[in-house]
Amino acid sequence: MIHVQGLSKIYNKGDPPAIDSIDMDINDSEIVGFVGLNGAGKTTAIRAIIGAVLPTAGSVSIDGHDIVREKRLASMGVGWIPETPVYNADAKALSLLKYFAGFFGIPRDKAEKRATDLLERLSLKDHMNKKVMNFSQGMKKRFAIAAAMIHDPGNYLFDETLNGIDAEGVELVRTIIHDLKKDGKAILLSSHILNEIEDSADRVVIIDRGKIIDSISMENLRNMATTRVELTVTNIDGNVSEILQKYGNIEINNSRVIITGRDIKASEINNDLVKKGYNVNGIRSETLENYFLNLVRDRK
Repeated sequence: MIHVQGLSKIYNKGDPPAIDSIDMDINDSEIVGFVGLNGAGKTTAIRAIIGAVLPTAGSVSIDGHDIVREKRLASMGVGWIPETPVYNADAKALSLLKYFAGFFGIPRDKAEKRATDLLERLSLKDHMNKKVMNFSQGMKKRFAIAAAMIHDPGNYLFDETLNGIDAEGVELVRTIIHDLKKDGKAILLSSHILNEIEDSADRVVIIDRGKIIDSISMENLRNMATTRVELTVTNIDGNVSEILQKYGNIEINNSRVIITGRDIKASEINNDLVKKGYNVNGIRSETLENYFLNLVRDRK
């Protein structure tokens, strides 16, 4: 569990706080979506939670250990996946993971197996002896997840992790995140890809100009507003309306399908179509986006 209380960070005297008196809990077996516009303070909050920057005020505890006073113990309990992973130019994937394992006191034989298993799980086993700097952006992101998992911490912070990952990689990362939740991990998922937040999170925390302005469960969010899901289906036919009518009002215009209703999930609609053999090339849901934008707009 991660407990954040009154967390503030001011980088330069006279500037407004990058984050301002943030209170937030991420519980075990919970995925918390962390949503905000660029510059809202998401990355600063994450860096303060992991101890990469010292807070100006407030506190963070990781499984009961203060990130400032008990840095080593607290760090043992958290895995961080940064937005832009950077690694040594000559480092090879397997060797680097084993090197990271050493920081956590993992014996060499166990480190070798743990690193190999993680590279296989993240679809990187065929690249284990290649330099990480030569990986694609998506591969670097998946390697960063393996690095965060090497010591099997109880808490994970994903900072815009899905940026730059192809569709297959997104599905793999989504599976990893849900598996971590099943294993009892506490997960903070920061992303501007609002569909991913909506389909994955149990709760959403919204930050704007350094302040948390709302925290709402996905169940309550779905009950508050009508959802509008828009899909692009390349092999559309007359049966699509019948398949999707249970979700609400259906509009079809060429390859575009729009469904409007309450408490509907884009992932379930997608699954229904794929199972019937339809090719869904694009899908977008507006529930969270509309709620978020309206909330931020009202503060201006």
